[in-house]
Amino acid sequence: MSLEKDVIAMNNKKIVSLLLSLVMFFSVTGMPAISNQTVYAATSASSSSTSSIESQMKKGFDNFDSQINFTKSVKNAGQAEADAFYDEISDVLYKLLAQEKYFYVEEELNLSAKADATRLYVTMKVKYTTSKSKLSQYKTKFDKAVKDMLTGVKKEWTDVQKVAYLHDKLVLSTSYVDNGTRNTSTPYAALVKKKATCSGYARAYCVLLKRVGIESKIAMNDDHGWNLVKLGKSWYHVDCTYDDSFINGVEIKHNVYHEYFLKSDAALKEHGDFKPKGLAKSTKFDKLSWGSTSPFFFYGKSLIYGTSDTISAYDTSTGKSSKLLSIDNDWEIRWRDTQAEHWVTWEKPMMQMASYGSYIYYNKAHSIQRYDPKTGKTTQVFSNQKSDNVISGMYVKDKQLVGVFMDIDGNESKQVIKKF
Repeated sequence: MSLEKDVIAMNNKKIVSLLLSLVMFFSVTGMPAISNQTVYAATSASSSSTSSIESQMKKGFDNFDSQINFTKSVKNAGQAEADAFYDEISDVLYKLLAQEKYFYVEEELNLSAKADATRLYVTMKVKYTTSKSKLSQYKTKFDKAVKDMLTGVKKEWTDVQKVAYLHDKLVLSTSYVDNGTRNTSTPYAALVKKKATCSGYARAYCVLLKRVGIESKIAMNDDHGWNLVKLGKSWYHVDCTYDDSFINGVEIKHNVYHEYFLKSDAALKEHGDFKPKGLAKSTKFDKLSWGSTSPFFFYGKSLIYGTSDTISAYDTSTGKSSKLLSIDNDWEIRWRDTQAEHWVTWEKPMMQMASYGSYIYYNKAHSIQRYDPKTGKTTQVFSNQKSDNVISGMYVKDKQLVGVFMDIDGNESKQVIKKF
């Protein structure tokens, strides 16, 4: 892990996947091409013809048609009519792609349009993850993957806890691919293959949330897709792709961010030409400082989360946050910056958390502590005697607590601290 001034900065992440490749052209002389529009599927208005478009699109997907043709009669085939028809088809498309049934429909779609004086024509070319004859085999694998992801969700949890758990589990189990290759934009890719583009993450999250009774939609701009999630009567943005942990372009498997978790329109950042339409108005979660690299932990109705020097709990039933621990984490390490050819002093704590059973483990610069949420008691379980070798992280894998260490030259090593 490379030490940067801001180790969790998101501008190192190269999010360049396209959710859709839309090629729009018109055959009428003098008719302007449709502009490249920012899409916000959750708030787009539907016309009376939407049901007809949906029926036709469903039939095409069900039949594994490689091409679906849409037509619409209008009095005058102008720009406004063309844009409206495009929006109708787009709205239906995102609605269907968010559904579990169409897990096998890829998003390497190509839409082309043309018009005469009184009629609009749109052709949609579609690709599929599998063939119709092998669909049942793929569905069996997909169902198992969904079931595995839902393992651990507790019925007594609040919706906020369920949304948080599935966010973290999806992020931790899926690797981001920035080049959209075949079968990387589907829920199947994210949940079975464990590799996906942003649209694969977003569609998989819709499937998982639907299974636990939570409504969600796909939102997108010209080159990125994420989710809108409904809690109570309010909508919030959740971007699982941007919350996947990358540092200098390298994915950190045991880290997960929460910088784009349950955000309002006002708080949404780094989403290109995204233009909020006023759906996610609630700022309820915007000020919570849970954007650390550690996953959430669950105790009662609470989400437990950490920053660099604190561990806090958010009570999802009352909406109140309280500090559980202030961590005295004296931290200083000097390491060689080989490119700049000088020594650098790092003073910012690098506390991370991991959990097993009912305990939470967290690291200081030279020790690992165990915290019991039930009693509030802290016990030291490991001490590092090397003053020039600090503990820079930790995680639980295969029933083992693993510590990550960094020496004075910036080299990392790992050590099993405890076997459960």
